[in-house]
Amino acid sequence: MNAIPGPALDPLTLLFSLGALGLLMAALFLRLARTLPRHRGALAAWSRAMAAAGAAFLLFFLRGHAPLVLTFLLANMLIFGVAYWGHEAHARLLDAPPQRGWSLAWCAVGIGGVLAAQGLGLPRQVAFVTISVGFSAILGMTTWLLLRAAGGRRRSPSMLAALLCYGMLSVAFGARAVLGLLGSEAQLHPGAVSLAQLFTLVPGTVLIVACSISFLCMVHEHQLREVEDDARRDGLTGLHNRAALMQLAARIDAEKGAARAPYAVVMIDIDHFKAINDAYGHGGGDAVLVHAGRLIAGSARLADFVCRWGGEEFCVLLHGCDAAEAAAFARRVVEEGGTQVVRLPGGELATFTLSAGYATHPGHGAQSVAGVIARADAALYAAKRAGRNQAMGETQALAS
Repeated sequence: MNAIPGPALDPLTLLFSLGALGLLMAALFLRLARTLPRHRGALAAWSRAMAAAGAAFLLFFLRGHAPLVLTFLLANMLIFGVAYWGHEAHARLLDAPPQRGWSLAWCAVGIGGVLAAQGLGLPRQVAFVTISVGFSAILGMTTWLLLRAAGGRRRSPSMLAALLCYGMLSVAFGARAVLGLLGSEAQLHPGAVSLAQLFTLVPGTVLIVACSISFLCMVHEHQLREVEDDARRDGLTGLHNRAALMQLAARIDAEKGAARAPYAVVMIDIDHFKAINDAYGHGGGDAVLVHAGRLIAGSARLADFVCRWGGEEFCVLLHGCDAAEAAAFARRVVEEGGTQVVRLPGGELATFTLSAGYATHPGHGAQSVAGVIARADAALYAAKRAGRNQAMGETQALAS
């Protein structure tokens, strides 16, 4: 008994399916761009990339039923929109500068081949090869972008998945260029059942489906990190909060041997802060707190840790600092504080002074970060008892 053959899934069906899927992805990511404002630029760029992919595949599907200016020229120009906006989306998400100049240059290579084939009557292989080369190059740029990010601290499973996808796609389109050189013009038709078209449909599916999923997962991971970071930040000053410092302290206390480096703790307090609140209201007090926080953060190094300890008190953990460096930092902050003028919400001008106390840890010994903070806090209160507007170390505090 002869088996009844099932329906074949031909290239034209795949082209139509990819076109519809691309437009669906574009609508999804456009909706996400409106609901996730922090990543709006990246999501909108990916939405444009998917819209370009959907429109291009639908135009390829219509080859032979619509003018070539649409199904050949416009469709291939849209294909480069996929690569260009895809690169832009990943650059925006990773806070990296997009290589727009190089992207446009490779777009020009590919589109130039299309224009030459369309306007000068050159063989379609010219367009097929230049498109493949240009597309492969831009995908390679995105691969390099992801590789650099994966080599840093932001590595994640979704980023590694995206890196694998883009690396494979770049190689696939490079192989597609070789097939274009070796194949006949008939094999390059969008509806042809050929190895050259296999290297169009399979990478296209990976780009629309796998790359979209990995990009969405990367956005989700960024969202989670931002939520965690917000929980570690003071809502008024934007500095780290006490809980974040305690997490850092636990990591430092857990370090042993050569991994443990010396550090210093500087406690800083705004003098007579209650009087500022009484004179200017809580809005004025908040403005002074924000200004003081920016001053302290701006005086610290990138490696240092600045937090709002509570109320009008700040804590700075200086990595790799000895007593002399901690004293210099504390004195500099106190001196700069005394020169500041703060413009308040009501237009008034306010001034303030700071007091600071500092203590150090040599990198060896059993005392915890909490113990060093307590010694720095004791030095701070000694500075306040001695008249305020000054910095004092723990040895000076003991002598006073």
